[in-house]
Amino acid sequence: MAKASKPTPTPVVIPADDRSAMDRIRSEAESLRDQATESARSAAESGKAKASDTIDGVAQFVHDSAATLGERTTPQVTDYANRAADALDEFSQTLRTKSIDDLIGDVRAFVKRSPAVAVGAAVAIGFTLTRFAKASTERAGRRRNGSRH
Repeated sequence: MAKASKPTPTPVVIPADDRSAMDRIRSEAESLRDQATESARSAAESGKAKASDTIDGVAQFVHDSAATLGERTTPQVTDYANRAADALDEFSQTLRTKSIDDLIGDVRAFVKRSPAVAVGAAVAIGFTLTRFAKASTERAGRRRNGSRH
């Protein structure tokens, strides 16, 4: 059985006046890419600040709860709660001080060191976000229908 020969592609020749149009298109595409990158970076910075604020609030809540726990339970439980709150404070500070590029680098390094943990964390985060979105959608639907519960 003889092999069918593949046709040889014919090179495309772009006239000189069309090259300047191609250069303009390429330049515009690069400009749009740069704008999109800057917009994404700005959104990421804003999200990073909001996440830090939220984590600070959770950490403060855990610290306050630890103080209340101290009155009602063993010092060991209070110590665990305070350590958890301290870890949240540290994480929040890391978010505030590191650049988006540094955070991305940290995540990449973590995924390379511990891919199984990274996949597990991604699944857990996905599950949590899905549950949150579903609950939010259900609440919005109940509000539209006039029900509060």
